Amino acid sequence: MNKQRPDRSNDNSFPSGHTSTVFHSAGYIHRRYGFKNSIPAYALAGFTAASRIDSKKHDILDVIAGAAIGLGYPIYYSCLIIIIYYVVVIQYFMLIF
Repeated sequence: MNKQRPDRSNDNSFPSGHTSTVFHSAGYIHRRYGFKNSIPAYALAGFTAASRIDSKKHDILDVIAGAAIGLGYPIYYSCLIIIIYYVVVIQYFMLIF
């Protein structure tokens, strides 16, 4: 979206891509290896989000939106895979019987 950055360098502020990427990675680690192993990844994601605000590249709304996109995508993708799997399994059993 065309939203000007707080430092006025360009209009690519919303959402924060860096924040989205690190929160997506932390979410993946969380789902794959559990919460305990994902704590460092979430800490790094929080540090990245804070540094984007501190460097005046994003405001809080940009960072929150990036984090929501980053965390929401793995959940959406996991649900989509489960739905596809069950549809395929149901169709397979309907063909057998």
